[in-house]
Amino acid sequence: MCIDSFLYQFTILPLRVLVNLLMVCLRFPFSLKNKQKLNPFSSPSLQFDLLCFLFIFISFLSLHFLFNLSWLYHLIRGQTLMKLYVLVGMIDTTDMLFSTIGRDMFDALHSSLHSSSNSTSHTIHILKILFLTGLYVICHSALHFFHLTALSVALGIHNFLRDYQFYLS
Repeated sequence: MCIDSFLYQFTILPLRVLVNLLMVCLRFPFSLKNKQKLNPFSSPSLQFDLLCFLFIFISFLSLHFLFNLSWLYHLIRGQTLMKLYVLVGMIDTTDMLFSTIGRDMFDALHSSLHSSSNSTSHTIHILKILFLTGLYVICHSALHFFHLTALSVALGIHNFLRDYQFYLS
């Protein structure tokens, strides 16, 4: 399931976004010529795909500009060995909780985009869900970044202890 989701997010989703944007660009001149008021982004599935792609881009930007890997590595490395394993266990539990919350948030976003209401309160509701989902994506990306850094520290400590035991014997 994990590899399926990964492959979808990084292969199928960008292709769907690209094809849909090309279709919008090709349809736009014809809608001007026929003087039709055609909303090129009216399809809920296209909107959802674009938003998912935007959330991937937001998570990349947030990790790139908000987090310093060196600082985080040395912060985790300063912890004792026992605290490191407790920390990894807490991160795993928090990741499961975040995954459940994120699945519900994306389902709420998907269902609100498929709703046929065009009122102002519905638009405000969608904007609230977009903001919360964006905040969730940033927090969950930071959690995975923190988890990978903690595992990197654990591997570094394990290799250091193995080398240290080799020198003692």
